[in-house]
Amino acid sequence: MQLTSPKCPFCGSTRTCPIFYGYPSDIEWHLEAVAKGQIIGREYSISDSDPAWHCHECSNEWGISNETS
Repeated sequence: MQLTSPKCPFCGSTRTCPIFYGYPSDIEWHLEAVAKGQIIGREYSISDSDPAWHCHECSNEWGISNETS
């Protein structure tokens, strides 16, 4: 996954983060990252078109996740 979050293609905000699919092996890290807005947590990815990025400003989600299960 990319280290720096891209700008939102809808509103141009830099307040974006990756969407994390699945159940983490380190739940403490996961919960802390969600609380800080560093990631958005989701259950398992269920399709080939699940989004990879989330915008905190406008809630737009885009990109294609490569984490399908």
